Amino acid sequence: MKKIIYSILCLSILLIQSCSDDPISTESLPVVISFASTSGIYPVPESGDTYEIVVGLTNTVNKDVTVTLNVHPDTIIVEDGDSVYSASEGSDYVVDSKTAVIKAGEYTTSFYISGNYENLTSTYKNIQFSLSADNEVSNANFNTNYDLRIGTYCPFDAANVAGTFTFVSNFFEGSWAVGVERIAGTTNYLLKDAYVNGYDIEVDLDDTDPYNIKATVDKQEIGYVHSTYGMVSTEGSGSYDVCSGTLNLELTFSVEAGSWSPTSEIAIKQ
Repeated sequence: MKKIIYSILCLSILLIQSCSDDPISTESLPVVISFASTSGIYPVPESGDTYEIVVGLTNTVNKDVTVTLNVHPDTIIVEDGDSVYSASEGSDYVVDSKTAVIKAGEYTTSFYISGNYENLTSTYKNIQFSLSADNEVSNANFNTNYDLRIGTYCPFDAANVAGTFTFVSNFFEGSWAVGVERIAGTTNYLLKDAYVNGYDIEVDLDDTDPYNIKATVDKQEIGYVHSTYGMVSTEGSGSYDVCSGTLNLELTFSVEAGSWSPTSEIAIKQ
């Protein structure tokens, strides 16, 4: 099926070219290689699995073409303002084989990636690949790189977040137990009496991207009154790791006169 789809894509490109004022014979077109798409997400299950990356030619040739998959290990991409760091080859994943052959008269071949569940977390990393080939086959000027997001996957269930957490505060330099309650029908949660009894901290979890659960804390009072500057408030953002039940927050504490530097506040489900 993938071969058929790729063939249709190639045929469409050739038909568009044939509509020009000077029709070009398909036999004279250079044969180039590319990825079938430019990106993918690989949620690695605990039971083990492989991920397939399809590559192909724009036309068939009468001899085998050996294709090499190149890894760019230090590529960092920025997505929605956040850096996605590179996965480590050998520990986070392995490429089953970095060479593959497109047989004479065929269009496509595939590479297979195996993720290491034990080394990965639900904070996804990136792997960037490029291609090279022999027999005078050059790279296309489209789909030249492939970015693969890789990490473990635990499905988000809003009802399962609530419970007892160990709250680790770097701002107050201590840790204690807090109860987390869900606001009914939402993905908003209350960290009960988070810093001071009677003052809950509300956290909004956004599961729009099931592989990257984002957390937002709108500005709110924490109940602690500074002896000089008065009531302290906090606000910030972070993420929720479904697999480990860890809420990672980067919070800025402030008073009317100003604010402190952002600090890491972490809640870990017991």
